[in-house]
Amino acid sequence: MNKKLDTIHTHGLNLIIIFTLAILILIDKREFIIPRISAMTVDNSKYITLKNDNEESKLNLNIKINVNTKKLDNKIVGISAVIYDPNENVAIWSQDAVRVSSLASLTKVMTAYVYKKHCNREVHFADLVWSPTEAMQYMLVESSNEMANTLSKVCNIDGEFVDIMNKEAEDLNLNLKYKNPSGLDSPGNIGGRGDAMSVARFFYIAASKYPDIFDATTHNYSKVEAENGNNKISINAINTNKYISGVGGARMSKTGLTDYAGGNLGIVYDVYLGRPLVMVVLGSTKEGRFRDIDIMRENIEIKNKI
Repeated sequence: MNKKLDTIHTHGLNLIIIFTLAILILIDKREFIIPRISAMTVDNSKYITLKNDNEESKLNLNIKINVNTKKLDNKIVGISAVIYDPNENVAIWSQDAVRVSSLASLTKVMTAYVYKKHCNREVHFADLVWSPTEAMQYMLVESSNEMANTLSKVCNIDGEFVDIMNKEAEDLNLNLKYKNPSGLDSPGNIGGRGDAMSVARFFYIAASKYPDIFDATTHNYSKVEAENGNNKISINAINTNKYISGVGGARMSKTGLTDYAGGNLGIVYDVYLGRPLVMVVLGSTKEGRFRDIDIMRENIEIKNKI
């Protein structure tokens, strides 16, 4: 009888020891185990895995983007504007979005796109040697007409550079027409023409295909380098969009301003993880274009689908 009791006590003691060790291990590993347990409670059915040019994933399908049109309609200074959702390929709000206007320096987005796609060679500009990336970034950030013209001359391709710009727009089924690579207007000669919807569609294509080029336009200042002989020169490019640093999730920005065009502005940004939006305003004023984009952004509403 005593042996039997001793056996029971021994087994009981072993179970207590094993249980205690298990508790200690759980406590010691709690930083790893608790998050994993918590993760199991998330309803993953609302996510899907996507693959596109930017390798984005886990797009939240329960999120719906709305526009508060009551607060937005008739508040834009620009003659035309659009909020474009590239995921759905629709304009979720617009104001004369197919009205053709002067593009001004928004033209330079196509200049960079064509140069990157067809040329992508070093550039000699301002007595310096520039890598193609640095040259394009400088042109876009500073909105340099001189650099745009230089890129068009450096590019050694069949046909005129501007003809290639127009061919790219045609192939993409965009209502964009170009007369020069800078977008600079002169009497009787509009540098570039198009509508806000086409600009928005193209901005998303450009930012998605060449993020290494257009990311530089999302900072108030960008340092670019060029070479002078054996010496590297650091140049602080000042963004013509002085407010872009206040736009969270920005992918791209470009300004345009001439007497013919008025103030133009386009941005591509993530309103939510995996949900890019493009906003374009044409024919505003020098300062009004920035306020127009702010008004559009302020009236975006993110809601859960019911």
